[in-house]
Amino acid sequence: MEKSFKKYIAALLVILFGGLIFMAAFTLIVDPAGVYGYVDIEGFNHEKTELMEGGGRYDKATALLSGDFNTVIVGTSRAEIGLDPLSPFFGGRKVYNASLLGSTFYEVERALDLALSRGEVKLIVLSLDFFNFLVDMKGIGDFYQSAFSGDAGAGRLTRLISIDEFQRSIATVKDNTRGRRADYTLLGHKKDMDFNRPGKERRSFMAILRSSIIKKSFYSRVSYTPEPVALFKKAVKRARDSGVELKIFISPVHAFQLEIMRVSGAYSEFERWKRELTSILAEEASTGPGKEPLALWDFSGYNPVNSENFGAAEDPEVEMRWYWEPSHYRSELGELILRRLFEAPDEPASGSAPAGSGFGVRIDSRNIEAHLLALRKERDALYRAHPDTVAAIDALYVETAEERREFLFRD
Repeated sequence: MEKSFKKYIAALLVILFGGLIFMAAFTLIVDPAGVYGYVDIEGFNHEKTELMEGGGRYDKATALLSGDFNTVIVGTSRAEIGLDPLSPFFGGRKVYNASLLGSTFYEVERALDLALSRGEVKLIVLSLDFFNFLVDMKGIGDFYQSAFSGDAGAGRLTRLISIDEFQRSIATVKDNTRGRRADYTLLGHKKDMDFNRPGKERRSFMAILRSSIIKKSFYSRVSYTPEPVALFKKAVKRARDSGVELKIFISPVHAFQLEIMRVSGAYSEFERWKRELTSILAEEASTGPGKEPLALWDFSGYNPVNSENFGAAEDPEVEMRWYWEPSHYRSELGELILRRLFEAPDEPASGSAPAGSGFGVRIDSRNIEAHLLALRKERDALYRAHPDTVAAIDALYVETAEERREFLFRD
């Protein structure tokens, strides 16, 4: 009886160990997150369709730690979609886009900190968005399973014996055999918007705005919280002390997104936030002799780029040149941003911004008030040119009052 039991246990251990070896080998070969790179077969595992599933924090932190990068992009989904690591403006640098979908500034700061922990990183492009200074200081999605949260168990070897990774490997093979394309590149760049997938309906800007007014409840808070601002100040100092170059900018959004701020009463706080950012950068520069304030570029506003097709709000078939929808800009606009950040000379090429667009202004504590005044004048001019669209947005905000309340207090 005892011998039979021992044989049973031994057989069970062999089966379990063999299963573990098979699972690890299969995950290594399929490589759903693209962190090993040993096998790349079209129709089998070439398209990493499971990349960033679960929130993307686990995948991006692992890639950031294991990859050979000297430049990192950090921000929200706007930078994740709009800034291409392969842009020629990076001048041959090895770039990874560590921006995170729907991130809080707490997560952005953690991603920046992880990038700084790598001695190879010499440049960080930091994209700032007002909305993630309004939300709670926490991680979302798979953040707490990632190295962004300090979890040391998020390494490449650990992934090989993960059941979740094994399941993602199976899904990757299935997707490849069905011809599905990946949404992300291995450099962290999201290539497209979801509504361009087969079967997805493209909605008009006004329809998207309605959804944003109801669901983007962070604007209902109106006032931004002090904790993200303190983290921004801390991150700037840490980067400067580490000798890492920082290029900082405020993300562009379509004028429709700015209208959400206006009708919700948050636009004055948006201005105050910009003042505080310039003040922090000026204060940081004053801490050392010969220090110059870091450049802060503002790409928001009601200029011709950000307000393109403002009057065509109800037509879902209108194809925008610079924007996917009110919140997210295209890579074409990302190229204009990078041109400004790297101070490349303007070229009269087809991809450049319209003449006199005013897209991208370097701001500091000396010119901030004049800049904010100029933006208000832009806004007034746009309102005069499109009174019907502005009135429709005002009416939409009134009409959705009950839906906003239901969404805010939903269990």
